[in-house]
Amino acid sequence: MRRLAILVFFLFLNITAFFVHFGGIVEANSAQLIDKIVAAVNGEIITQRQLDQEIFLIKKVWGLLEDEERLKEIALKRMIQKQILFQEAKKEKITVSSRMVEEAVSNIKRQLSGENLEKALKERNITLEELRENLEKRLLGERLISYKAEKIEKELRIGEEEIRNFYLDLKRHIEKEEEAKEEVKEFCREYQEKLKNGFTFKEIRDKIREFLKQKKKRIALREWLEELMSKAEIQIISFNNSPDPR
Repeated sequence: MRRLAILVFFLFLNITAFFVHFGGIVEANSAQLIDKIVAAVNGEIITQRQLDQEIFLIKKVWGLLEDEERLKEIALKRMIQKQILFQEAKKEKITVSSRMVEEAVSNIKRQLSGENLEKALKERNITLEELRENLEKRLLGERLISYKAEKIEKELRIGEEEIRNFYLDLKRHIEKEEEAKEEVKEFCREYQEKLKNGFTFKEIRDKIREFLKQKKKRIALREWLEELMSKAEIQIISFNNSPDPR
């Protein structure tokens, strides 16, 4: 799960195919309006307080020490993407247990390297319940991505001709007959030890199939995420003067 979380995080940072619409404050109840609204995603607001919480998590948990403006940018992108995934998870009726949320809280306590979590939250004016809500959204997004990845994998088919063509490209590259495609080089890096002592088609066939399947799955997953982002109605309302995220 930790590995998936890291993959999702960096995948998010590279997604640029979504539309941002400026202006237009959405309706909110009186309690929400006390806090400054910084963005809205499909009519659901993101407040300055929530943005500050995200900055706290990025700095304390992920350890990204970017300049402050870049941090705010990353945090807002993550909040928007997290909200889109949360909304999609609700549509798919995906849930997470309270135990999973508590495990995530415990993981953060360990990652803080001895620093007291309650004290760190208090310094940022964040309650433990707000942290739990933030983590629950993140976990729902991760479960949604896992669900989608499994669904994509089940539908993928790698044909025998595709495997054999890849094998022939691999052989030509190993024998230095021609410059390899990037995916062949990637395969060589991944299976360097296996290829060192020579190989036959029968010996390497299943590894080629799995490699091509995983590559296609990553591409399909990225395209699905980009489509989700592009379809969302995103409004950036206010994005200045957030407190220093210590």
